[in-house]
Amino acid sequence: MEWQEKLKNMLQQFSWQQFGCAVLILCLVWYGLVFSILYWDAMVRFFRGETGSLDSPEPLPHSWVNDYEPEDSLLGKPNDPVGESLVNSDEFSFQDKDDAFEYEEETEDKEGERLGIVPDVLEEIKSIFSVLQSENGTKEDFFSLFKLVSSRFPQIRASDHLNYINEFIAEHAPFELSKEELMSLWD
Repeated sequence: MEWQEKLKNMLQQFSWQQFGCAVLILCLVWYGLVFSILYWDAMVRFFRGETGSLDSPEPLPHSWVNDYEPEDSLLGKPNDPVGESLVNSDEFSFQDKDDAFEYEEETEDKEGERLGIVPDVLEEIKSIFSVLQSENGTKEDFFSLFKLVSSRFPQIRASDHLNYINEFIAEHAPFELSKEELMSLWD
């Protein structure tokens, strides 16, 4: 118990002001060591007068081109995604607004149908068929439901894929449809 008394007497000799000053000094030393360990290279460059600061380290090297070339294997090389191509910066340019509208009309009709509109129409038709099957719908119900599809997708009327869609309808419809009825669906 004697050592506890000595410790108590020793601690009573320090004031709160002395304790706070000691804690502040120890914290500054600690953070100074951590900072110097983490930012040693940046500090050396800063004191040498080299460009760059403590906040901006040297940029990492990067490349705009994918350097990965897979070896020939059983699967072969992967295809590029549809609609994407790799061009050099001198082959890339912008066009006027007027020219852009003409270009959009040409490409949107072909590629938009294949990538977006035709699958959407087919999904709508599939949902109509499922409703007809679950509700025991008739041919008249089909025509009334199909008016919504034809009004929602009017660009299909002039599509190159219209025959494919009509064949799909004829194959999957729970009733017989003539060619005249199939063509009248889109009017």
